[in-house]
Amino acid sequence: MKKILSIIALGMCLVSCVDTVILPDDKIVDEDMWQTKSDVSGIVACAYSQLKNEDLQRSLIVWGDFRSDELQLANSVSLTNTTAYVQDLNQVYSLNILPSNSFTNWNVLYSAIHYCNLVIAKARGVISIDPNYTEGDYKADVAKVKALRALCYFYLVRVFRDVPVSTEPYMNDNQERELEQKAPAEVLEMCINDLKEAEVDALLSNTYGDWRDKGYMTRDAIHALLADIYLWRASVNHIDNPAQAKSDYEECVAYCDKIIAAKKDAHTMLRGETEQDYYLADYEDYYNSVFATSLSGRYDRTYYGMNSEESIFEIQYRYYYSVEKTLTTETNPGVLKMYYKFNGSNNGSTPYVVTTVNYGIYSGSTSGTNIFKNEEDVRQNEFIYSANNNSLSQFAVRKFIATSSCNQSVDNTGPDVSSVRPNWILYRLTDVMLMKAEALVALNDLSTPAVSEGEENENDADGTVEDDDDEAEQVDYLQQAFDLVYAVNTRSLPTGSTKTLKFSTYKDRMESLVLYERARELCFEGKRWFDLMRYNYRHISGVKYDKTFAQQGDSYVSNYSDMLTLAMTSKYSSPSVMASKMPTEPYLYWPINSTQMDVNSKLVQNPVWRASSSTERK
Repeated sequence: MKKILSIIALGMCLVSCVDTVILPDDKIVDEDMWQTKSDVSGIVACAYSQLKNEDLQRSLIVWGDFRSDELQLANSVSLTNTTAYVQDLNQVYSLNILPSNSFTNWNVLYSAIHYCNLVIAKARGVISIDPNYTEGDYKADVAKVKALRALCYFYLVRVFRDVPVSTEPYMNDNQERELEQKAPAEVLEMCINDLKEAEVDALLSNTYGDWRDKGYMTRDAIHALLADIYLWRASVNHIDNPAQAKSDYEECVAYCDKIIAAKKDAHTMLRGETEQDYYLADYEDYYNSVFATSLSGRYDRTYYGMNSEESIFEIQYRYYYSVEKTLTTETNPGVLKMYYKFNGSNNGSTPYVVTTVNYGIYSGSTSGTNIFKNEEDVRQNEFIYSANNNSLSQFAVRKFIATSSCNQSVDNTGPDVSSVRPNWILYRLTDVMLMKAEALVALNDLSTPAVSEGEENENDADGTVEDDDDEAEQVDYLQQAFDLVYAVNTRSLPTGSTKTLKFSTYKDRMESLVLYERARELCFEGKRWFDLMRYNYRHISGVKYDKTFAQQGDSYVSNYSDMLTLAMTSKYSSPSVMASKMPTEPYLYWPINSTQMDVNSKLVQNPVWRASSSTERK
């Protein structure tokens, strides 16, 4: 009976999202599950399947996009709607988040972490039982789950900041389950150490020849996550610990370079193709290559629409097996309800969220708040329905929803499918290129020599300070950053366009250029709020990242007003007033869900959010 229950549990992990940990006691784990190679593979699959959970998918959109200037509630979604998600989204929109809000739930991430911990604790024992399970298999599986666990903790730190950490699986009800929160610096250091161990044994991104190359954390994916964590940590330390920040920015650049080199080496040159630094889909094929979800096409190409050549890691909803030549698809209900139809029907219902006018209409100016500044940029038409319709104040999201390219034309049709099957992309090449650009700009800032008033160079008779090497290095940092942005931007313009970016225009505002280019390239992919948080951290001092909020007392660092204004622009009638509702660092993070507070007495709530009949704040 126990073996049957274990098989049922394993099957559920492989074909659907698992909301709770299914292995209830140590007997099932010890006696029945860990006997064969397939048992281990099944629990690894369980860990990754957690990412497909519908609630988590919605949360990834809300955490990463809805809190920023990208998304707002659809006008046709009644503000008096009693649907729980609408009420919760209204709380987020008005910056009055209660701990009961469903988007404060971190259970799915910890469920994935639990499965990862199970593999790390139990898989080695299978080597002595099943001769088909080798030391190499074991190391590869542990690398997969250590990387996934690090990804989960990185999300937890960016969303909640102070979080409990568990590296051991819960085997029975007698184990201590109440854990204290760790400061984010400690959690990120653990993630970095785990990832550096995992990269040694991680599989390459061409191991399987099918969805698994982008559905598991391969070496490229581990390097992308390391680059992301280093960039985040460097941004936090940018002002208060510039030496540590400089080292972390350099690590970010180094890991980005590893990915860029690996992608270049993996590319198969086509007839007549010339060698390039970055092999990106061209202007005409960009959407079909990276985002299309049409079920017609060449399934033997794993990079048709999903798991593209540019891709690094995606949450999988389409399974193409290269050997069996079979394709299985699943609906992505999270994206379906957030970006398409919140009840999944075609009877006039709308998505929960739409994009703001700043993304829907281009400005034609290099300054200003509009994200798209060039009418030739194919991404605006491909990513947004009815782009540049000046009569609209809201625009539906087209990215992930449209099944194929609109052929560089404005698409006024609106969503026309009853189910949506897109993979959710977590890392791809252009993201990495722009992370590197961001790090280079920051390195330029840290390399600018600070000259005190009256300071003189002893070798200069006229009292001027000469540092030609530093000046050359600074210009080189900026030029390298610009070249990366230029490559990403230019592939979205028609061949021969005269409206390409100019270095002279952006030399003195390169940080802004990178921030805007990331918004154009990665919009609606759950990135924007975290980009803005890094921008915020680079401009504030006094951050105590090695301490939890509870350890800091009542004194918290103020947020960067320019970041808050940017985040609120075009989303509220008075963005400066709304920005005033987020004065200090704790407001950037979510409260801990009230249910978690009830079951873990050691948790300390984010100090600015308390449960009550109405939101109370310090």
